[in-house]
Amino acid sequence: MDDRVITLRAGIEPTMRGLEYGPSYSPLFPKSEGWNVIIVDHASQADLIEKYAQWGVATEKIEPVDVVLTEESPIESQLAHEIGNLDYIIASHVFEHLPNPISFLRTTHQFLRPGGLLRLAVPDKRFCFDLLKPLSTAGEMIQAHFENRRKHTLGQYFDALSLHALKAGQGAFPAASGTEDVNLQHDPEQAYQQAFSSFSVPHYVDIHAWTFTPSSFSAIMRLLCASGLLDLTVDSITSDGMYEFFVTLRKPAPGITIEIDASVKEKVCTDLIGALHEERLTRFP
Repeated sequence: MDDRVITLRAGIEPTMRGLEYGPSYSPLFPKSEGWNVIIVDHASQADLIEKYAQWGVATEKIEPVDVVLTEESPIESQLAHEIGNLDYIIASHVFEHLPNPISFLRTTHQFLRPGGLLRLAVPDKRFCFDLLKPLSTAGEMIQAHFENRRKHTLGQYFDALSLHALKAGQGAFPAASGTEDVNLQHDPEQAYQQAFSSFSVPHYVDIHAWTFTPSSFSAIMRLLCASGLLDLTVDSITSDGMYEFFVTLRKPAPGITIEIDASVKEKVCTDLIGALHEERLTRFP
């Protein structure tokens, strides 16, 4: 078992009741290994196999999907019997794709038992095609939540395409620093045309809509909790130093409320200064 899987499974036992969002062709908690897990994805097992076979990806690990997410049938209605019952929820490289991250966090809070955990694996913008995109903010997430956003905005599509960066021709460059041989993949006119096309269709079209470093993600969580929008505590945020970071959030136990102390502004400030340093050290080592 590799270190990544060990990290994401830390503190979780196969007998615990859990849910994995979007495992697609690489489940972290496979039922075939005895995990008591609900599989939630954007398509059925058969459709996922067909999709990823066209990508040339091995499909033998794709498991039966318990819940196929659709706008017409949200997870709250399909899994109402599991509300307040889950020990853990896992989402690996899902969060950055969500049209409404706050809604996702609030929904996971509903499904977790008191003391249950939400564990995320999130790409670090410094080591992938998001390198040149600005960091996302809590305010942008609040706006998406206020609009009850179900798909991304035209501006998000344009940024995702016009600022899609390659380093030495690659869209992922684990642990690589510096700006040598970095360029943009799409010319602006091409990016706008494709963005407008994606925005104009009625269905969801996938992109990285949100970009983070470990410290910027920490700042966002602090702001959302201090604003009263979330009732989750941050257990840990750790970077693998390569291309992603791992977040563990927890639903408070009964009788425990999140304490918002007077130093929250200072902590957010420290996080955001840390994010500046993270970006600077990556671009100018």
